[in-house]
Amino acid sequence: MDIGSGLGHLSRYLVFQYGLDVICVDSVPTFISSAEKLYENMKIEFSKIGLESKKPEYITLKLDLGINVEVPMDYGTFGVVGIHTCGDLGPILIDTFVSSQESKFLVSVGCCYMKLTDKGFPMCEFLKQDCHLQLSYEAKEVACHAIEQYIDKLKTSDYKKLKVDEEI
Repeated sequence: MDIGSGLGHLSRYLVFQYGLDVICVDSVPTFISSAEKLYENMKIEFSKIGLESKKPEYITLKLDLGINVEVPMDYGTFGVVGIHTCGDLGPILIDTFVSSQESKFLVSVGCCYMKLTDKGFPMCEFLKQDCHLQLSYEAKEVACHAIEQYIDKLKTSDYKKLKVDEEI
């Protein structure tokens, strides 16, 4: 299951290269429709050289912590994958993984930590309640950007460029 699948690049690779069953989940309907079109175009090109594949299942769904994706039972065991898990999408993948006995592996490449909400960080109840751990927006932003970028921005003396727009 590719959560946050976007345009479906990973899913196309997995179905054409390895013949895997893939479920693509994304909250943006235009990403899902574009992923389906890209798959169909690739299927046409691959069929010209005699290669066939299973079609990924595409699901448009806005996920939130506590909302798990229902996997059809005919899939059996599965893995949870996200290769660009902005903000709370990383914790959502972890939550999805641990809430299903059928999920057997998790691959999550986190990014855009400054988009984490209080629901997504910290996930540990001990840190939330007993330690009251919180990170500032700036601390989370620094965690996902190279220090070299900040040095370059400081050299320009335009301090407004030091903060990434939170609405992105």
